[in-house]
Amino acid sequence: MLNPKETAYAILDATGVSHLYGLVSGRKTGMLCYHNVLPDENFSRKGRYHTDFPVSVMERQLRFLARKSKLQPVPDPGVPQVILSFDDGMLNNYHVVRPLLERHGLKAMFAVCPHLVDGRIPHIWRDHLHLVLRQFIGKQMVLPMDNYSQPHAITTDTLPLIEVGFKQWIYENRLTNVYEIIREICSANHVSYQKENYDPLRFDHMSWEQIRQLHADGHLIASHTCSHRVLSFLSDEEKRRELDESRRRIEEMIQAPVNTVVYPYGNVDEVDGHVLRVAAECGYECGYLNMVRSFAPGHRLARERFGFPFTAYTPYLAAVASGLHDALRKRLL
Repeated sequence: MLNPKETAYAILDATGVSHLYGLVSGRKTGMLCYHNVLPDENFSRKGRYHTDFPVSVMERQLRFLARKSKLQPVPDPGVPQVILSFDDGMLNNYHVVRPLLERHGLKAMFAVCPHLVDGRIPHIWRDHLHLVLRQFIGKQMVLPMDNYSQPHAITTDTLPLIEVGFKQWIYENRLTNVYEIIREICSANHVSYQKENYDPLRFDHMSWEQIRQLHADGHLIASHTCSHRVLSFLSDEEKRRELDESRRRIEEMIQAPVNTVVYPYGNVDEVDGHVLRVAAECGYECGYLNMVRSFAPGHRLARERFGFPFTAYTPYLAAVASGLHDALRKRLL
């Protein structure tokens, strides 16, 4: 039984409205943003990251895209197309996504962080916080949001709320030393700051050898900055270090030019005009946001990306891919 929303999209799809909108005034070219694709048996909807997909859903989305769109890893101006991108460079990108793309004869763009590959930081800070918090489920721990003044009970229900609260605290205070704060949390709660071995497919990064293999397979390797910090919070000098060192390190390791950057988080709170200026100074020719509508339309370093919802329902995907879903949402809001 379809719910009212699914019924509406089914009607739009069956009557050809989604397709017609895409042809007349909708999205001609789009960059699709994905992160992690995990085996179904390792995937749980409860407490999952909104960036995680099970293989079965990804498989159906790829079949849909292969039927509806021209898929390729790099933009071809003037040609309607959809480009696949995978952020963060976690191990599942090699062991799960790579064979999945091979089965469908597809190429994609993979955005990686050299400091993670080189082991200079154990995990992306948001992942590291999650891994520390899960060690304390059923226990108490102290946190920096109240200056470690009182213990907090960690449960499966409170864990995601604490993650949200921590991110809000980081953003409200525009904190740049987030990795030092994660180290401080570990120290205050007497746990190791080193890399966790929990669920390597989801939380470990690819090696340079694996990234080189993706490049050899014909996939595009892009910079995702050195350490996945919020660029708009950083000084110009720090922005330059994150962007320039990342590009140079990837070029050194894959022996090929890197001219594309995918901004971490990539929304209007994390990317601004200063970031675009520094990215241009660092030699990037193309930059991707995580916004359906760019704050700098037409700017080569502020190109839009969109994501499919966590569904394999074809009429809904058709409305998203054509741009009709976004147009309707904008009108209703």
